[in-house]
Amino acid sequence: MDRLSNMLGDRPLKGIFTALGLPDKIGGAEADKLRRTKECIRAVLEDAEQRRFVDHDSVRLWLRELRAAAFDVDALLDRLGTITAVSRLAAAEQSRKRKRLWPSCRNGGDFHLGNRRRWEDSTDIVGLQLYKDPEVQNFFTDKIWVWLPDRCDVRKATKMIIEAVTSQKCELLSLDILQQRLHAHLHKKHFLLVIDNLWAEGFQFWEFLRPSLTGGAGGSKVLITTQHERVSRMSSTILNIHLERLEDEECWQILKLYAFLGWSSRDLESIGRRIAANCQGSPLAAKSLGVLLSDTHGDKERWESILGGMQILEDDKNTNNILPSLQISYQHLSYHLKQCFAFCSILPPGVEFEKDELVRLWIADGLVKSNGRKRVEMEAGRCFDELLWRSFFETSHNFPNQKFRVPSLMLELAQLVSKHESLTLSPDSSPVPSALFSKLTCLRALDLSYTELDLLPDSVGFCIHLRYLNLRNTLIKTLPETVCNLFNLQTLDLRDCYWLMDLPEGMSRLVNLRHLSLHIDWDRVTAFRSMPSGIDRLQSLQTLSRFVVVSRDGGKCNINELKNLKIRGELCILNLEAATNDGVMEANLRGKEYLRELMLKWSEDTCKDEQQKGIENSETVIEALCPHTSLKHLRIENYPGRRFPSCFENLSALESLEIISCPRLTQFSVQMMQSLRTLRIRQCADLAVLPRGLCNLESLHCLETDGAPNLRISAVDILPRNISRL
Repeated sequence: MDRLSNMLGDRPLKGIFTALGLPDKIGGAEADKLRRTKECIRAVLEDAEQRRFVDHDSVRLWLRELRAAAFDVDALLDRLGTITAVSRLAAAEQSRKRKRLWPSCRNGGDFHLGNRRRWEDSTDIVGLQLYKDPEVQNFFTDKIWVWLPDRCDVRKATKMIIEAVTSQKCELLSLDILQQRLHAHLHKKHFLLVIDNLWAEGFQFWEFLRPSLTGGAGGSKVLITTQHERVSRMSSTILNIHLERLEDEECWQILKLYAFLGWSSRDLESIGRRIAANCQGSPLAAKSLGVLLSDTHGDKERWESILGGMQILEDDKNTNNILPSLQISYQHLSYHLKQCFAFCSILPPGVEFEKDELVRLWIADGLVKSNGRKRVEMEAGRCFDELLWRSFFETSHNFPNQKFRVPSLMLELAQLVSKHESLTLSPDSSPVPSALFSKLTCLRALDLSYTELDLLPDSVGFCIHLRYLNLRNTLIKTLPETVCNLFNLQTLDLRDCYWLMDLPEGMSRLVNLRHLSLHIDWDRVTAFRSMPSGIDRLQSLQTLSRFVVVSRDGGKCNINELKNLKIRGELCILNLEAATNDGVMEANLRGKEYLRELMLKWSEDTCKDEQQKGIENSETVIEALCPHTSLKHLRIENYPGRRFPSCFENLSALESLEIISCPRLTQFSVQMMQSLRTLRIRQCADLAVLPRGLCNLESLHCLETDGAPNLRISAVDILPRNISRL
């Protein structure tokens, strides 16, 4: 704070503190004292968590108050950090006159919107085992798995089944059209459809859904898992199978599998069987306890301690019928893992999420810190993997890309351990009130994804603590300029926002931004047209999934702004016809070793330009855009040149290569791409021969060509022998 005082002077500092609702006499010593207080509170809370059992209600109340005090101290320190960040920006931009809105900071809290969802592990396991059985896989030509959320109406259920059948997103809205489409997809097919976790008890639900599932080939089956006998009576015409709880011996076999990991001990078996008997027939509890016991490395005393802890929890009046076996697994987590798991209490029941989504939410809430040697995302990812291994999360089976969910019993446990710090509001269809953000200024995470939001209020700028803003799959066209007041923002998720036209001009002020996720569907045309200048100032940026090149004459973002950014994952570069030779050289794609997917795209009109200069310029540009050899997926679209640079041959890790609408391309080589599995060539009118070196690619399994009328395959023996799709 002393350094901050020197930078701003007494009068500006006093004014900022007053505007933020802070005392104007706070100095370096007071700030340091606050930080020490925060660490002391954390140490006390961590010690209390490790004691596992707190018997007195007065002590529990004191711990809740202490935790609330920790939140307040953290919020105050966060505000001071915001002031420091703002002062640095002011110093860097002192030549520019800017008008900045400083919101007052009142107390607030996180909120979330979501549907109530639930599932049980036993029915899910049975359905999954039948679905994956080798005989079942061989018997049916089409296998479809659909997990339905709670309160799922027939229109949504039909839509989800269509998406599972086609592996594509369904945009249809009319129930009649949805029913016709589903019936057509299943017509005369020999299919197995598993509908998991069905809760709809209304007779009308089945009256509408059943006709869409008829018309398949003889022997087609629909398997439904549910926890309600009424559902099974209404939906089934042949056989209902009631699942009983596992026997103690069966629980012991599951527990033993994870606890011993290949070894055994007679001394521990009697204790292990008593622990298994406390699992109340739940396979989830048996697995979770087995993993916990494996951490003891066969220490008999620790096994006895775990058994004793379960017996204490069985007599605890505050257990709310949560299985003691699950509670004991939670009690033995480390402090930071407990905090990460308790955070999951805000998730709607049954919601499916990506690993990166939850990891970034943890980071936004300050639950995971970097140790200085690893990126904080890596540390949070390790926490996620640990909880997944211990069965606090499970893998979802609805999506081609890996997603996860919290089992319902575990979610009840998370809600129990955070019941005094978590609030769930039921969703409605009303718009976001403009005054909402001025009242909830302490928000750290805001998720408005998959809503019909088309306008984000200016008042979002009041949320100066915000680290995570998710607007995925909304209808927004522009973001308010006040978003650029969110100096602490780390994640801005704009995926599937296909109506979004541009970003605010002041994006360069978001100096803590780590992830800027834009549209992910490369085949879908979007309205996004430009990027603001100053992206290169975002030195913390790791995710930048789309980048639109605009010439420097236009006053926007040139490709050389990618130079110093350490981008990871996916990058799509658009409007490459506007790139200059010097700019692409400075972009330094070759130095971005953690980039895994790259799309290089010129505008469609570029291919219509017959000028030799434009063709030669594009060939120079693409040569300067050679990526690092660790790249996994490359797509080139609307490239007007005749050849690819020789450096592309050195992409030895490349697994997928797509060449789309390159009408002048005559030939290219894949000689050194020994990891290539998929090659797609579309709309390449001048391509006459298959790429050189294709016959040597033993890893190639898929070769697709379309719209290449001059392409001739002279002999079958030039194709790799492992190709399974042509």
